[in-house]
Amino acid sequence: MYLCIASLLLSTHLLLLFLRFRSLTLCRRRYNILDGGPPWKRKWLLSRPIRPGLLSPFLRVTPRLGGLDYEETFSPVAKLNTVRVLISVAVHRRWPLFQLDVKNAFLNSDLQETVYMQQSPGFETTWESQVCRLTKALYGLKQSPRAWFDKFSKAIQDVGFTRSSADFLLFTRHRTTGTVLLLVYVDDIIITGDDLKGIQEVKLHLGTVFQTKDLWPLRYFLGLEIDRQSDGLVLSQRKYCLDLLQEAGYSGCKPIDTPMDANHKLCAQASYSDLLLQNPEYYRRLVRKLIFLTVTIPNISFDVGIASRYMHTPRRSHLQAVERILRYLKTAPGQGLVYKTSSSAPTLVAYSDVDYACSLDDRRSTSGLCTYLGGHLITWRSKKQAVVARSSAEAEYRAMTSVTSELTWLEGLLTDLGVKLSSPALLCDSQTGIHIAKNPVFHERTKHIEVDCHFIREKVQMKKLDLKHVPGTEQVADILTKALPSTLFYQCLSKLGAYDLYAPACGGVIYSLVSHFDSAECCGFDHDSMYKFATGSLDSKLIVWDTLCPAPISILSVVVEAADRMRAHIYKSEQVVESSKTQLVEALTKKYPEGRDESTSKGEAAALHLARGRAHAQAATTDWERAS
Repeated sequence: MYLCIASLLLSTHLLLLFLRFRSLTLCRRRYNILDGGPPWKRKWLLSRPIRPGLLSPFLRVTPRLGGLDYEETFSPVAKLNTVRVLISVAVHRRWPLFQLDVKNAFLNSDLQETVYMQQSPGFETTWESQVCRLTKALYGLKQSPRAWFDKFSKAIQDVGFTRSSADFLLFTRHRTTGTVLLLVYVDDIIITGDDLKGIQEVKLHLGTVFQTKDLWPLRYFLGLEIDRQSDGLVLSQRKYCLDLLQEAGYSGCKPIDTPMDANHKLCAQASYSDLLLQNPEYYRRLVRKLIFLTVTIPNISFDVGIASRYMHTPRRSHLQAVERILRYLKTAPGQGLVYKTSSSAPTLVAYSDVDYACSLDDRRSTSGLCTYLGGHLITWRSKKQAVVARSSAEAEYRAMTSVTSELTWLEGLLTDLGVKLSSPALLCDSQTGIHIAKNPVFHERTKHIEVDCHFIREKVQMKKLDLKHVPGTEQVADILTKALPSTLFYQCLSKLGAYDLYAPACGGVIYSLVSHFDSAECCGFDHDSMYKFATGSLDSKLIVWDTLCPAPISILSVVVEAADRMRAHIYKSEQVVESSKTQLVEALTKKYPEGRDESTSKGEAAALHLARGRAHAQAATTDWERAS
């Protein structure tokens, strides 16, 4: 009985849905393979939990012939690099970010091909001799995404938008009243600009043509969490990371400080005891999920890239490497990228680095690149080169060529966004590679390099690219080419601009240091806004109380030494840590100035702290080493 009622309700909803969008007509059960072929079977697809709604009809994907059942296919999926660039430009210019969602997007587009579908349960008895001929594109048809994008493009171009040549999913409109930028990812839309009235007009126009839902400020887009701050925003995937740890059974694992051991390199088979996995699909599923996690966590790009090379024949050593990445993610599942506002004009800077002949399987080199727009990390890549380089100079030169291609694409994209830039800078730590790019040399080292790699010389000669040398210690892309030890890893991580919004602050760490002393008083305050302490991900046992206790000048040496050792756990730049120490010294000096009358209770307490500080300084240092 309940099944009959459920079937009747589903059939009624399907009929109403089709009648509303006029997506089908009934016709006789006579069809020809040249006139649409046999009817498709349909099934039901529940809406995603993030979008509560009714059931949607979904055609079961069965093998169809290209050129007969459909002509061309295209999926309107924007590049994630474009998403980050758009958000970076909006943050730089302090533009608001809005989000729209198109309901039943594919049903808004007309279907050009002839396609039949079997009737829904409950209708066969009424129209037994007929089948459904689709007039609208349904989910499951290969041509549906292209049909929807054509419909959307026409609707958005009718109000003055122009399609970007760098990314066809980006639409721009520049008028005297202001700028409006629109990015579409299937049925999810981001709108930003300085023309608020124009943005509202675009929303009303799309709501008239399609059935849209205004999600207001951008907070969750394609699994990316956007946390708005007063001076910018933070991009992260905390929920996705926690779900991944829960699914893999690593939510309660012991964390580790680096995603890969610097003294160990993966290969196809480490030893005879390195057996193939009994369930390789489990390994592939974890790697696929980790690849998506690199959208906001660039510091695992190299490690995930290494693991993805062995998805066809994964072994135990490969699974252990993936498990180590999961243990590293446990330290800070909320880490992401921070984009802060700036009053200065944005500049485009890129870093290029190579690990020469690092692959033990084929001796190919690994290239790493990262690009910044006004201090915002927008694109990065860790990729094995396609050929074996004969020298490290050749490997560096090929990597620089790849970075030049990335910069050329970014220049075109930013031009469409209305951002005026000077010549971008490319920073490399190879003097030989820079000399080859700046001079038309032709000798044994370069005569075999493909012609397309030499277009970097043309960019340099036309002064469209500024090549600069950077010391190896300042090379940010080093983290994308090799596994680094803990100290170097976190130094590179701080320069990447990584940030953990959910990590405990350093006030609790300093409180644990001064807990050896009997403080006369404790003052709690917002240390992040007052003293600008950096944020680190540390052991939860170390966080006792998130306040900073007054301490005498005598124990400042202990705090300064602790801050030096804290650098391995800090996600911000080293300059922030140095500034924090300086401000801490100034604050405590102001609290207990020299020459203060010790006859008062405050002075006596300070003198008592001074004596006990000398006695317990060594004990505090030992406890800090044990805790860290």
